[in-house]
Amino acid sequence: MDFCPSTARPPVLEPNQSLRRWSAGASSLTKTVFSRRTFVKPDHPILVGVKEFESSDETYVHDLINDEGRTLVAERVDGDHREPWTWVREEGKGRVFYTASGHDEGTWNKTDFITMIRNAIVWTAGDKVKSQWEAFLAQREPENRRKDGNVANYEKRPEPITFQQPFSVKGSMERTQVPADMHLECSPGNRHIQTYCICMG
Repeated sequence: MDFCPSTARPPVLEPNQSLRRWSAGASSLTKTVFSRRTFVKPDHPILVGVKEFESSDETYVHDLINDEGRTLVAERVDGDHREPWTWVREEGKGRVFYTASGHDEGTWNKTDFITMIRNAIVWTAGDKVKSQWEAFLAQREPENRRKDGNVANYEKRPEPITFQQPFSVKGSMERTQVPADMHLECSPGNRHIQTYCICMG
């Protein structure tokens, strides 16, 4: 089992003891404050390419901590108080990632937070899945973009959105999200029309 909650309050109710054990603690909500996330284990895989960051977010006070197999990765520093904020643990053959960050938009706008979440998803999936995913990315058709003045910039971004060149059929199929119980295949159309039909079944 892999479990990757973000800003999910570890439960305190009796019926949720198993979930509380997996997530490694319980918490109570306090208030929204601006604080810094300080790394305790900066060499952990979920922090690769991540820098310590500050943001406004809801604060949590954690208790009923399950220390079995738990590795503290980051703390929230608020004055002299250091609150456990992000941790990982292993449960049987599964991996668990938890962070109390992510309730407010300000945190989700932080590139370092997004990178941490991405790393955490890859880490909880396991080393075998990670290797398969990296091999897939290495052979995938690269994305080709160019600047184009005809692309609207309604949001007035400093760097306008670029124009994406069309993918080949292979490249399009590689970027199609396919439900777990379905497969994707390409059926050639009329050879004179030179069209293709992508179907799911």
